[in-house]
Amino acid sequence: MASLMRGVLKFRHQIVVLNHLRNKASLCPRFVQPACFISTSKKQEDAVSVAGKSNASTPKELENLEEKEENWISYGYSLVDRDVDEWSHHLIMFTSVSVMIAFVLLFFGYYPDFKNNAWAQREAYLELARREKQGLPLIDANLIDPAKIKLPSDEELGDFEIIV
Repeated sequence: MASLMRGVLKFRHQIVVLNHLRNKASLCPRFVQPACFISTSKKQEDAVSVAGKSNASTPKELENLEEKEENWISYGYSLVDRDVDEWSHHLIMFTSVSVMIAFVLLFFGYYPDFKNNAWAQREAYLELARREKQGLPLIDANLIDPAKIKLPSDEELGDFEIIV
């Protein structure tokens, strides 16, 4: 994969250099940021109305609105060639999104059982099978031997309320 990316980048670099040499004069206008000057002075009239021609577009005017090379904004991969810029952008976005989704799915799919949920369930089934085989109750009421538990006497408890 790395050698493929190196080859693509080397090829892209050669195309950029060739296009730079071919379109040397077209570089200058693309580096200039357009500016909008807004006047904040008080206007004489608040509204302007124009009588006459309507705003309906003719088919000829609509043809002139098609996408032009001069309106192109680069993705940042190539400042000279639009096709290389779009191709590089689509390639990098597709591979990065696809690879990230694939690795995240693989990571969560093969992540180990860190809380041992599966182990605890298997162990519970084994314990139930052992108790059934020995004829013991499945759940013992006296999990801890009552002789080993030391409880306070009624005198020590006094008026303390016991909630069961």
